[in-house]
Order: sequence, then structure tokens, then C-alpha cells
Amino acid sequence: MQIIRNKMKIKDLIRCMLLGAAGIASKIIITPLVHMITGPLWIPGGVIAGGFYMFWLVFARAHIKNKYAGSMTAFFQALMVLVSGSVASHGIISIITYTLPGIFVDLSFAFSKKISKEGIYIIAGILSNLIGFLGSNILFFNLPIIPLFTSAIIAMFSGSLGGLLALRIENKMNGELEDE
Repeated sequence: MQIIRNKMKIKDLIRCMLLGAAGIASKIIITPLVHMITGPLWIPGGVIAGGFYMFWLVFARAHIKNKYAGSMTAFFQALMVLVSGSVASHGIISIITYTLPGIFVDLSFAFSKKISKEGIYIIAGILSNLIGFLGSNILFFNLPIIPLFTSAIIAMFSGSLGGLLALRIENKMNGELEDE
């Protein structure tokens, strides 16, 4: 933690906290709505909803432009869920289940010189949601192979949409998109 703190400015840490809080707030709103659709289909709601709240990790990494921003945003989300006991808290395991997707977002951006801008956002969204889903599956769901495979594909699709949303908003904020 000391290494990361030395590499990030206080204002970047505050931005990570704010974006993390926005992610948790969106999760609390989006997840029950998605569960109304996925519950009857026996699909874990997080595979679809995850793309929308993993968006915040991808956006944090892209917008803050610090190589640890995705991880720190995810870590702050884990702390908020742990301390508040909010929806989708996995107890102390939340530190792992919430932080791992952020680490994978940061790892995705580490290869950004070799992949197109769109590609990196999509890969970051896919990996973050897939890792979040697989971590939850290993710890809680233990889905059989066919539902696991189906859910993983849905998680990848949803994650790619979250990555594209992050790219669109980041481009809009940087003035790279024309007003429609």
C-alpha cells in the first residue's frame, strides 16, 4: 500500500474513492433490476449487471491516468462494501472479490501500446467482469459447466459494453466526440 500511495497524488486517491462510491451506488440500483430478468432464467445477475458497474473501474483507470487507478478504485469499493455491509458484501472476502477486477483493468491498460484504444477498453471491461464473475462463482455459486460457460460468455459481452461505455464517456469528456 505504501508503494501505491507514493505513486498516487492525494487528489487521484480522492477521485478513486469518488468513482468507487459511484460504482457501489450504481451496483445497488442496477443489480435488483437485473435480477428481475436473470433470476427466473437461473443466470447470476452479476454477469449482466457487472458490465455496468465494472465500467467505473475502466473509466477510473482511463480518466485518472495512473497505472494503479483501477486497482485503487476497486479496493475503495471493497472497503466501502465491507464497512457498510451493503448489498453484495462477501465479508472480508470482498477485499479479494472486489479488488481483483481492478487489478485486471490496470493490467489491461499496461498493454495499451500494443492494442488499439477501443480494444484496450473492451479488453479491460471483459477481463474485469469475467474475473469478478469467476471469483464469485468459485466462492459462492459453483455452477455446473454449461451454465458456467454460458454465464461467462454473457459476462464477457456485458463487460465489453461497460468498456465501450467508459471509452465513449472518456472521449466525450476529452472533446473527441462531436455533440449529437
